[in-house]
Parts: sequence; structure tokens; C-alpha cells
Amino acid sequence: MNVAQETIVAGFFEAIANADRETMLALMDPEAQWVVPRTAVAPYAGRHRGAAKIVDMMLQATTATFLPGTVRHRVLTQMSDASRVMAETEMVARQTGGCEYRNFYVFIFEFRDGRICEIREHVDTAYAIQFFGAGQQATEAP
Repeated sequence: MNVAQETIVAGFFEAIANADRETMLALMDPEAQWVVPRTAVAPYAGRHRGAAKIVDMMLQATTATFLPGTVRHRVLTQMSDASRVMAETEMVARQTGGCEYRNFYVFIFEFRDGRICEIREHVDTAYAIQFFGAGQQATEAP
């Protein structure tokens, strides 16, 4: 168990909920990577590099879609070791049109020098595509 890294992950989820770009950037290595399932919608599918790009993509996805203050990641299970934190979460948010988004995620956070250097995201992409009504899936492999 690595309490310090688990605290960083909790802070990262809180920063997402608050659309706090500066905190998210402070918790990440500048060269961080984010890996999203290849079945996710474009432009999110695949591997993304650079903390600023990642944070901007994450915040654009949430702030353009959900009402402010409604995004929450409830941690269901969390495990950690010397360099990783695995968090199973339920994300709940309210869309600007009033619909509630409720999906389950597993995130694996890798750490280097006390900062997040990689996030591997696993999510029910079929549900997300259905919810958002996206007609085009990205095919780029991570």
C-alpha cells in the first residue's frame, strides 16, 4: 500500500471534478501519457503524450458535456504498490440536457518521482458511445 500515491490519485479525481487544470498539471509528470481503449470515440482513443495535452483533453470532455459541479468519481476499489495505484471507479455526472451519465472505469496510475507519469484507462466504451450518441469510433491502436 502506498498512501502518498493514493492521496495523489484522490486529489487528481477531485481536480477533475472541479475542472482544476493547475492542480491536475501539478500532479502529473510533464511527459505523462494517457492510454484510452482503442474502441473509444475519436479523439480520445489511443495513446496521448504530454500532461498539458492530456489535461486539456480530459477537461474539454467533461466541461463541454456535463454541468459544472456534477462530475464525480466514486472509488469502489483501490490498490497500490511502490509505483502504481489501481482505482476502480464509478463516474457519475449530469449532462447539460439533464441525462445522468453513470459508467464504471478502472484506472492504473503509474508514478515516477512522486508524480503521475502514465494513466491507463479502461471503460465501458459501448455504453459511452450509446450515451453520447457518437456514430464514429476511432480505430487507432494504443
